[in-house]
Amino acid sequence: MKEINIEDQLKDIDRGYYDFFNEFIYSDITEKGLNADIVNEISDKKNEPEWMRRRRLKSLELFEKIEDLLTEDEYRIFKRGRNAKSHTVPKNADPIDYRIATGVEALYGYLYLLKRYDRIRDVFKEMIG
Repeated sequence: MKEINIEDQLKDIDRGYYDFFNEFIYSDITEKGLNADIVNEISDKKNEPEWMRRRRLKSLELFEKIEDLLTEDEYRIFKRGRNAKSHTVPKNADPIDYRIATGVEALYGYLYLLKRYDRIRDVFKEMIG
């Protein structure tokens, strides 16, 4: 009997199967990616209070602490989670914070399924350290 490789199974998941077509048409388009300039641009367009801008930038800063440490597969999993379509955002959550958090949760789930507990601790320590 052939042993099942969980890593291969995770790679083979068809993300498109879980996504839904979103007919929402964006009135404002920003450049691709996520950086401090884009966060500030979004905050300006939404006329958000300064505390919201600082919170968004802090989320981005936490992610940037680990971004260079991630392997190609880990970064792909993070992006898959971050970019997953979410039709709702919790009432008190900021959409950008929520997307980054969802990406980190996807990464932790991936590492957990691979039983890479030391890697989870390393990433977490880097974020809070």
